[in-house]
Amino acid sequence: MAKKNYIGKIVDLFSVSIATLRYWGKEGLVKFDHSEENGYRAWSMHTLRTLCDITLYRQLSIPIQDLKHIHELNAEEIFSLLQCHREYICDMIEDLQDKLKHIDIKSGQVNTVREMLHSEPSFLSASLPAICPYELLNKENLSHLYDHERELVILIQPETPSRYDYGRFTAAPPNPGALLRTGDDAPRLYLHVLIKSSYEDPADNDLAVYYDYLKRNHYRPGPAIGRVLVSACEERLINYYDTYIEAIPFD
Repeated sequence: MAKKNYIGKIVDLFSVSIATLRYWGKEGLVKFDHSEENGYRAWSMHTLRTLCDITLYRQLSIPIQDLKHIHELNAEEIFSLLQCHREYICDMIEDLQDKLKHIDIKSGQVNTVREMLHSEPSFLSASLPAICPYELLNKENLSHLYDHERELVILIQPETPSRYDYGRFTAAPPNPGALLRTGDDAPRLYLHVLIKSSYEDPADNDLAVYYDYLKRNHYRPGPAIGRVLVSACEERLINYYDTYIEAIPFD
């Protein structure tokens, strides 16, 4: 007589693996009867109903630990369990939406690099906001780096092109005396460029190229304000900055 493959049938019906069924059995979620014919695991209506419940609740992402005693709970307790898990899922959705937002922000920054790699330097009139200091080696700042990334900038003075002061754009400076740079009270002329610097050595950058460009156009360089974009490999690891170099006319 051919042996009946009860477990195989259940695996097929519920689209679960044999390993999953064994795990559920080990955890006490489901109990199988044994066939008198061959001693193999067999199902009963109770087993099928239990598997239906487990499958449903697992599709709702209810943890195994909460399912161990699901059939010992009354309606109020099951409702409470579902509502608690609903809150957990809502928190997960909010967190995932926040991650999506930051993926879009970072994608926009990388796309800026892609576009500016193929664009020429351009003069433009702009009013840049104030810049407050941003200490990277600060636990509080690092804990909020995720949220501050879009506002993170470097400030480079023309006298010291290898020194980067890190800051953050701010619309409402709490203490103007503590600013790295005050905001523009009127539009100023800037040279808009993509600055590249070595990841290992900030002094290895291409600012000199744009300082020469300014001089050829009868300007001297003022402070350079670079929005932090991304670090990417270009034969070597490069930091990219969406940079505004103040263009000051020669006297």
